[in-house]
Amino acid sequence: MNTMNVRDFRNNMASMLDLADNGEKVIIQRKSKKYLVIPLSNDDMIISPELERKIEEAREEYKSGKEIIFSNAKEAANWINEL
Repeated sequence: MNTMNVRDFRNNMASMLDLADNGEKVIIQRKSKKYLVIPLSNDDMIISPELERKIEEAREEYKSGKEIIFSNAKEAANWINEL
């Protein structure tokens, strides 16, 4: 695992991206946050026909008033746990 600050990443970007391409973990630390560098494939950028269909179904449910409304996070968590 390679952890570096933003300046070091910027100065060594090509070699760090090569490491990520080869499956190595590259972590950039900026202040108190950390970011993981991972390569994406073209498939990661495309909405599949199945996902597009599910999104359209969800839109139709919302339009017809079939949405579920939670008043707080605990209610939502309880609903998810009951699935």
